[in-house]
Amino acid sequence: MFDLPTSIDPRDGRDPRRLVVVACVVAVLSGCTSLQTSPLEPAQLRSAIRDGSLIEPGEDVWLTTQDGKVHAFKVTSVDVDLVRGALLGGEPVEVPIDDIVSLRTVELQPAQSALAGLGIYYLAGTAIVMAMVVDDL
Repeated sequence: MFDLPTSIDPRDGRDPRRLVVVACVVAVLSGCTSLQTSPLEPAQLRSAIRDGSLIEPGEDVWLTTQDGKVHAFKVTSVDVDLVRGALLGGEPVEVPIDDIVSLRTVELQPAQSALAGLGIYYLAGTAIVMAMVVDDL
C-alpha cells in the first residue's frame, strides 16, 4: 500500500525523523497565543493607554469604541489623543483614545507553544515507529 523504507538512510532525503523535526519547529514557531481583555474601567483604560503602559507600537489590538465598533489593527504609535495603526492591507487607522471603552491584546504563551511542539514530536514519532513496525510484519 505504502512504500515505507525498512531502513533509514539520511543521505537519500527520505529520513522520517527530519519530518518530525520540521513539524516541531513549525509548531513552536507558530506559537500559542490568546486574546487578553483588559479588566480596567474605561476611564482607567484611557489613562493607561495615554501613559504607554498598555499599548506599544507593534502590538496587535482590538479596540472597542463607544459606538460599539471594534477596530482591529497593528499599532504604529500612541499619543495623548490617538492610537494610530495599520490594517492588514496597510490602510491607516486612527482611534481617538476618548472613544475607547475596551481593549484586547494578543499575548504569546511560550509554555503552551513548547508543550504543543513536544506533543507533536511524540505523536509524529509514535506514528513513524508504528508505520515501520507494521511494515516489518
